[in-house]
Amino acid sequence: MTCRIRRFETADAEALAELARAAILKIGARAYSPAQVAAWCSGQMTAERFRERAAAGEMILVAVGEAERPVAYTLLEPDGHLDQLYCHPDHTRRGLADRLLADAELLAIERTCPPCVHAGGLYHASSTQLCHRARQQNRADPQLRDGENHQMNSILSTR
Repeated sequence: MTCRIRRFETADAEALAELARAAILKIGARAYSPAQVAAWCSGQMTAERFRERAAAGEMILVAVGEAERPVAYTLLEPDGHLDQLYCHPDHTRRGLADRLLADAELLAIERTCPPCVHAGGLYHASSTQLCHRARQQNRADPQLRDGENHQMNSILSTR
C-alpha cells in the first residue's frame, strides 16, 4: 500500500486516537513496562486532545493509506519538540516513521525553530539522529538530553 503524508485534518482526530492506543498497547508493550504503557493509555490520547493541540499551533503530520485513513502520525510542538510518533501495528516496518521524521525535521526548519526530540525506545535511534542534525543546523540547546521522555517521567512520578 502506498501512503502519503499530509497535515492533520479535524476529521482525523478519532482515527489518530485509535491508532495511538493500538500502537501503545501492541508495539509499546514490547519496549516499555506495564506502568509506562498504562500511563500512556491513561486518557491523554483522545480525539479532543488532538483537536486542541492542532488548534494551539502544534503540527500533526499524518500518513494516510487507502480511503485517506490515517496509518501513522507525528506531532511537532511549536518549539520544535517532536512529542509523538506512532504507526499503527499493521503498518510498521514500511519506512513510515523515517518519512514522518524527515518531514517533521523539514517543517521545524521551515518554521525556524530548532527541532529536538526527547524520546526513547522504539524510535530512539532515528530521534537521536534527528536531534543531532538539528543541533548542527540550528544550534539547539546542547543541554537537552537525547532519549529522555519528560512527559512520561512526569506521569510516572505522580503515581
